[in-house]
Amino acid sequence: MKKIVLLSALLLASLSACEDWNEDLNIQHQFTDVKEKTIALDNSAYPAIASLPANKELAQKTDPEGGSKVAVLEAIGTNKYFSSDADAELFLPAYIRSIYPNSTANSKFIVTYNLYQAPPAYLSEFANISTYEVSEADYKTVWGENIVASYLSPETIGQIPALLKAGVSGAAEGDMKVVNYAYSETEPSTGGTTPPAEVVYDPISAVLAAAGEYHVKGEVIATYQRGFLIKDETGSVLVYTNQVKPNVSVGDVVGVEGATSKYSGYMQFNAGAAITYLERKETFAYPAAATDISATLDAWAGSTPAMTYVKIVGTLTISGNYYNIEVEGATRKGSISYPAAGLVDVSLAGQKVELTGYAIGLTSSYVNVMATSLTAEGASPEFTPVGVVALAAPGPYKVKGTVVATYARGFLLNDGTGSVLVYLQAAEGFADGNYKVGDVVKVEGTTSAYGGLNQFPNSSKVEVVSTGSTYTQPAERNLTADDITAYIEAPYAAYVAYVGTLSASGNYYNVEVEGLTGIQGSLQYVGEALKASVDALNGKKILVKGYAIGTSGSSTKYLNTMTLSVEEASTAATRAFASTRAAVVPNASRLYRYDGSAWAAYTNDEVGVAVPDPTVYAELGATAITRPATVIPLYLASKFPLAADKSKKVVVYNGAAGYVAEEYILNKGVWAARPASATSIIIFEEGDADAFTRQPTTYLDVNFNGDDAQGFYFKDIKLPEASTYVWKLDSYGYMKASAYVGGINYASESYLVSPAIDLSTAIDPVLTFREAHRYLGGSETPDDRFGVYVSTAYEGGADSAINPADWTLLPATGWSDGTTWTFVTIGPLDLAAYTGQTIYLAFRYTSVDGSAATWEVDDVKVQERPAE
Repeated sequence: MKKIVLLSALLLASLSACEDWNEDLNIQHQFTDVKEKTIALDNSAYPAIASLPANKELAQKTDPEGGSKVAVLEAIGTNKYFSSDADAELFLPAYIRSIYPNSTANSKFIVTYNLYQAPPAYLSEFANISTYEVSEADYKTVWGENIVASYLSPETIGQIPALLKAGVSGAAEGDMKVVNYAYSETEPSTGGTTPPAEVVYDPISAVLAAAGEYHVKGEVIATYQRGFLIKDETGSVLVYTNQVKPNVSVGDVVGVEGATSKYSGYMQFNAGAAITYLERKETFAYPAAATDISATLDAWAGSTPAMTYVKIVGTLTISGNYYNIEVEGATRKGSISYPAAGLVDVSLAGQKVELTGYAIGLTSSYVNVMATSLTAEGASPEFTPVGVVALAAPGPYKVKGTVVATYARGFLLNDGTGSVLVYLQAAEGFADGNYKVGDVVKVEGTTSAYGGLNQFPNSSKVEVVSTGSTYTQPAERNLTADDITAYIEAPYAAYVAYVGTLSASGNYYNVEVEGLTGIQGSLQYVGEALKASVDALNGKKILVKGYAIGTSGSSTKYLNTMTLSVEEASTAATRAFASTRAAVVPNASRLYRYDGSAWAAYTNDEVGVAVPDPTVYAELGATAITRPATVIPLYLASKFPLAADKSKKVVVYNGAAGYVAEEYILNKGVWAARPASATSIIIFEEGDADAFTRQPTTYLDVNFNGDDAQGFYFKDIKLPEASTYVWKLDSYGYMKASAYVGGINYASESYLVSPAIDLSTAIDPVLTFREAHRYLGGSETPDDRFGVYVSTAYEGGADSAINPADWTLLPATGWSDGTTWTFVTIGPLDLAAYTGQTIYLAFRYTSVDGSAATWEVDDVKVQERPAE
């Protein structure tokens, strides 16, 4: 008997030592375990909620036929938020039971969870956004004939709507345009027409010395898929074009204007730099000898050398689009940067090879090379670069490249270094359509000159290496009348565009360009695939895109074009191609919206709008912002350094899939995109038979919008002279207190009193509100003139007297700075001492003669404290 008593005592002792003893023993029907728990769901909780068998069964029962609740439950696990408050109420009880299996009736659980928040309604206005580039023709329209200025100024910025009206056809109501333009605060000088000043170029040596903005002139000496290398007598520099394929050939002389930065040890022009074709060299050749750095690769790379034409001998390794040269005894590798299609013979993988080209990047692991050739060790290159053939004396050559354009008598071949025509009329087995854009081919034959350019004749041997690849054309060179005139004198092969009126006669398609006499465009040997669409445009003004492939004609000179596309020219295209002024780099952007009849700068009363301008993209070296979570906060911090906390901006930027409008919020000095969900609270009380009943979580929520005080009223202790009130409901949607009347500051005291607030079921209630104030006098602080009070003794109602002894001051901190009308949030202020009671809140305003501040109060909320 004593042993039984002793065992019972030990059991009771062990139970009393365990905080949650009935959970461990699962004997809830014998004992009661009333809990009060606060649960904050983390990311791991949502998949757990979605995978609970009890919830899966509940979802199926709720909608057995449609299955919509099953999908909702699955989405909770994926999104890590609830799509509606009702879904939280439906699925959280099972989760609570899973972590507290033995809680009993009268238990309370406060759950803080993520609730989907619909995006602001105004974001739906940001639709059909596209870009409008202010052209040189537009600047000419703005300034007229007597002023030469390639930018807008404070006096002319207002003309953008008129430019859009003239330049955008077919606009629909709601369409938006991001307008990019050059801007200066300085107005241009007036008077007679001033001819453009002669361009003064910076030496490339200055670019190499320090990052900055530069305008240089140089010869293209090497290319790859994402840019090219230029040199002048002072040095060489990389022009990085990123995703935009360069429209240059070796031997071209170009102007480059834009920002520079250092990357992988060398200075470079960033993507977005303005590139202007100037002229073409008569001959071109790569350096006769390259510096062999194989034996000293690590030491050479570590010495921070100048950009050098190098040779690296080693074993070729290929992994996807990465082509590396492993050099025996070296820790670094040679790396072929963005080679043109066909340059790398993949059959050489694993073999000893010789890589020749310009070293354009140095890292701890690689020497990046803009390759000019890759051969087996000791072998001579099998192919001559196309760009070299294009400028060489006619003769026998063998080339390899990609078909970039076709017509009924042949195709144009490009290997990244330049383009050459392969003319195949009457060649054995040739027919229109034999070769497709994107095919990689080898061509061997003896070139001849025609129309100012070298070409391969129909006797050439053509071998197709591969088919089915896509080819992205480079950015076209837009040719004005002056440009076409210059082309007739010095032709080149390049992707171009021009505007003129189409005149079709049989198989002849000529394009009359405004401003030209005796010179026309000629759509050469249009293929069957394009012929019908070209015929339909006869007599119309058209926009031609294709490759310039030389000249022909005697009394009338023609710009021969291997045409890729023809479309009816818009007004904007016509205006843009009419210009003869040099292009400028835009440095500003603004958003405009079409209301159905006119364009206007877009504004919104709810939020400010920010549009990253072209210089932002140029600094990124990209045409789109693909990592907005990283880029946009930095952009906003730079653009709005003095923004107040909780400021909002909708940022309109060009993303990976087009324009995006996204709201960003400043929180404690950090900008971040508006999240898809917001923190919410729900309270459950457990009843009998495992039933969970939802309890109130918000006990007061007043925003003072409209003309309804929503139960608040005023209790005036002392009114200022010449006034009948201190507090008033402002038409802008907040409560406002002031004793400044007729230019005089009066003494006053007045209370803004809340309706009764029932905290009978509350667990941990808190108060938050927003406030702004100005005009405190001298050394006064907000605590001297403003206060927030709570009372359980106040009887309520407009007739009840205010007894100061019945009110307790709540310790408010974090007041606004008093210099602007920017609201800040005060709280949470703890009200846990008042649970189970009915309370009143009062906002007390006081002033003295000679000092009467203004105080604004909004968004008063009493709710359960969110879990941290």
